[in-house]
Amino acid sequence: MMSVEGFKFYVETSWPPAETKDPTDAISLGHSSDPNERSEEYEGEIRHEINSNNLIRLVRGGDEESCTVTIKILDPEWVITKISIVSQARTIELYGAHGEYIETSRGTNISDSCDQCLYNAQPDVCVRHELSIKFPGAKDSLWIYGIKLLVNKLQLPPSAGTFDYHRVDEMLNASNLPITDRAERAKQFLQKYMNSGSTEKQVDPRAILKMLEGEYRPQLNLVGDAKRNVCDYIAQFTAAKQKKDAEAESVSDVKSYVDNSMKQLEERVQNNIKLQLEAFEEKQNQKLDQILQLLASKT
Repeated sequence: MMSVEGFKFYVETSWPPAETKDPTDAISLGHSSDPNERSEEYEGEIRHEINSNNLIRLVRGGDEESCTVTIKILDPEWVITKISIVSQARTIELYGAHGEYIETSRGTNISDSCDQCLYNAQPDVCVRHELSIKFPGAKDSLWIYGIKLLVNKLQLPPSAGTFDYHRVDEMLNASNLPITDRAERAKQFLQKYMNSGSTEKQVDPRAILKMLEGEYRPQLNLVGDAKRNVCDYIAQFTAAKQKKDAEAESVSDVKSYVDNSMKQLEERVQNNIKLQLEAFEEKQNQKLDQILQLLASKT
């Protein structure tokens, strides 16, 4: 048999055991990839030998409506792929960690005695965190002759690793995007953080760079739009002024007037852009402070 070492769990029951016994004793384990766990006589079923050590009797303690056995997995890397339940209950219901319904399974009568019927239900499941087994047909007590779990350890994807900072610098230089001192410090902090070897979930620095890029683009678009609007305005203004005052003013007067108007308009546009960039830089600095605080709290 293959080992299932490392699979940690505990069991809770809505009805207390009749004797002083740990409900965990009713559980036996097997590895889902072990061919010896599969039944040779019945396709799709698993071997489940009844053992007196797995025997447990649950008794209604008070106002509990249904008898429920809840198995909680302590390590999220493990998953339950199949269960086998031998009990007096013919019908069982399965629920997930948040009480969501999974399925209803009807067991097969495996007893030779007419006095007491034993049923074996073997539903396929795929549960990582918690599995609740409800026995809706139980009256005041219920004998469970064992619950067997087939489990498997998942191969979780590796956490986000480091990326090429030299390449990032080349991309920033090629894009001609300005970068503040705080942004530079944040980039250096990220590089140290990613190289620290922390086993905790790391913040993907590419997402932060994307955020910074997204913050720059609207401002650059505003500058480009303002430039195009100024050119259009000047062209329209010049044409209208020349048409209106063609008879009253000389060409030199029109040129002087337009030059002064352009200068005033350019000053207003530059002041407006300056105010927008200052507001943007202040907003960016606030976000960078939040990012640095978040990353510092995770280290």
